Amino acid sequence: MNYVTPESIRLTAEETKLYSRIQNVSTHDESQEIGDSMEALVTSLLDRNAIPKPRLLLFRDPAYAEKGTKSPQQVFEANGQSGSEMIRHPHFIQYLMYFIEGPDLPEPAVEGLCKILNDDLGTSGMLMDQYRTYVRSCVRQYDLNPRKAATEFFRLGVEIGMDLSDAHTMRDAARTTR
Repeated sequence: MNYVTPESIRLTAEETKLYSRIQNVSTHDESQEIGDSMEALVTSLLDRNAIPKPRLLLFRDPAYAEKGTKSPQQVFEANGQSGSEMIRHPHFIQYLMYFIEGPDLPEPAVEGLCKILNDDLGTSGMLMDQYRTYVRSCVRQYDLNPRKAATEFFRLGVEIGMDLSDAHTMRDAARTTR
């Protein structure tokens, strides 16, 4: 398998305007304008099938739950938000940003991981040791928050096509970095 760096979605001119309205918003901003922009942007992205399938799976499918047994969408629904209520909710901003930008990791970290996986040196156990060590070194080198990095490395693993168990292994490596 050839592992390649995930890319951001190319936004249309109108989507770019909508996205610029929500980029620097806190997760507690519940203004009507922000909600309108989020809903319009999600609708546009879904209408043109612009969101990569792995990003939607991570949001919708409980089999791809990073932790626990519920997908983020199911968590929203369990808390009484679905449809436009969910899309307009302030906590949805983080998922919308992920849909558009992909995993929030430094580019050299992503490229380095893809190189390790593409070089495929050694047995599967040796390869796992290599990427676990690499993930931990990235958390330290780029001064990443281990908890946030865990989520982002898990997302990256799923997005580039790693097995779910391997993506969870990377998540655990990032999360336990000291």
